[in-house]
Amino acid sequence: MDKRYDKKDQNRYLTMFTQKEDVDCIVKHVLLYQSEFEAKFGRLERTQPSHGDSMNITSVGHAIKVFLGLIMADRMTVVREKCADARIQAGFLEMVSMVLR
Repeated sequence: MDKRYDKKDQNRYLTMFTQKEDVDCIVKHVLLYQSEFEAKFGRLERTQPSHGDSMNITSVGHAIKVFLGLIMADRMTVVREKCADARIQAGFLEMVSMVLR
């Protein structure tokens, strides 16, 4: 089981995950997809030289692998941005003076 979801360490839920942990999680799931795909259909991708910043997509399975990684990276970026916005908003909440006494 992924250490992120270990219920024994409740304090872990209160902290942001590091960027390395995000990348490790993405790689873990992409490799899991790749191993499952290869077990059922055979080789996922052929290695071909890339040209500049482009990537040679060699099969539908390979395209899904790339797309899966990009979607997970995007979602983790959105979570980080939403957490940052929430921290900023929490710092500027209006307080009634009666509450402060």
